[in-house]
Amino acid sequence: MCNLLRLVLVILVAASCSQSHEGGTPSSDVEAPAVPTNLNGTPVSTSQVDLAWQASTDNVGVVGYKVFRNGAQVGTTSNTSYQDTGLSGGTTNSYTVAGYDAAGNTSAQSSRVSVTTSVPTPVSTPSVAINSPTRWASTAEPAAA
Repeated sequence: MCNLLRLVLVILVAASCSQSHEGGTPSSDVEAPAVPTNLNGTPVSTSQVDLAWQASTDNVGVVGYKVFRNGAQVGTTSNTSYQDTGLSGGTTNSYTVAGYDAAGNTSAQSSRVSVTTSVPTPVSTPSVAINSPTRWASTAEPAAA
């Protein structure tokens, strides 16, 4: 009888474990999200670029996006937009984004978009003209007496 109870207990535990990992839970999700599309960038100022893109899709759900500038990851966001700040004016940067899900699966990076920040307005130094007083010479002859 004891052996039968142990067997039943082992079967119940095994069934419980297999059920907890079915049904698309993050631990069994091995499918990466689709690649984000329609990435575009807008220079906002000499030091900021705004990015926006079309959302990724996933069999379980996308939780965020990794943002890359010139091949290096510079941030993450849960939105389909991102503000990249602290840039140098008049420079061109290349951007891509990749979606990721709760299980850590990451899509391939999107198509690349290049954005050039605004050129800084040159600072001009004011010019000041200094006029020195002019000595006025009298051209009138003294009157005869």
